[in-house]
Amino acid sequence: MTTVNSVVGSLELYSMPDLNNPSRPLKAIGTPLMSYRDGLVLLQGQPYKLQFPAMGRTYAAMVDDNSIVGAIVAALVTLSRLVDIQIDSPNDSPEAEAEEDWLESVIDDMDVSFEHALTAIYSFYVHGYSLSELVYKKRLGSGPYTRTPSKYNDGLYGISRLSARPQITLCGMYFNQDDTLDYVEQSTPDGDQVKIPGSRILYFRTQSYNGDPYGRSLLRSAYRDYLFVQRLSELAAIGVERNLVGLPVLYVPSELLNHQNDPQKLAMF
Repeated sequence: MTTVNSVVGSLELYSMPDLNNPSRPLKAIGTPLMSYRDGLVLLQGQPYKLQFPAMGRTYAAMVDDNSIVGAIVAALVTLSRLVDIQIDSPNDSPEAEAEEDWLESVIDDMDVSFEHALTAIYSFYVHGYSLSELVYKKRLGSGPYTRTPSKYNDGLYGISRLSARPQITLCGMYFNQDDTLDYVEQSTPDGDQVKIPGSRILYFRTQSYNGDPYGRSLLRSAYRDYLFVQRLSELAAIGVERNLVGLPVLYVPSELLNHQNDPQKLAMF
């Protein structure tokens, strides 16, 4: 038995692998995913509207249709954007400082501001995850024939933009055997489907719940309450429309119900 001490207590391990002679092959045998097939993760016990791909529209509706949810999400994104972005080099060597300066120049030279890109990234608060595609450019100045203008003319490669890939447009996420992202499949406005390599994707999640690649939305626990509020609001509006008098009642002459031996009354009934 091995004991590992931490700031929150001790963790007793009854079986500790030998890191000097690990078992081979050097890859996982099991998987953290509960049920994964054809780019979709099936979660037992979860409503269909809270599973991919339907959950994208569900959470978007919660933000758009409920004033409280929309205000909270807007406040959360606004506060997140106020956080200062700081780049620190690992040491004080000239090489490390040069790389720090280069990265700052890349962020400052993006065609779409980094703050705008962060706003799109923060959509993982709502959806549980967010994907942005890295779009590169070659820094060749800002001449009239330059495809992507740049503040610099050093011939290095920079980042043109971090282009968000909306959750409601995604068809699936596909993973390699080592659980790394292989590619993402997306529906385009033209009705086509494109594959974006995982090497070009920035991938964010709130947390990994049972290995779910789609994370866990911050709105998940509020979904049931949201359904009640929406339905009760609809019923209240219907009641007001009917002047809160209950069901409409139709009165008919009693002789109309006694239509025996009278073809005209029978036809009217």
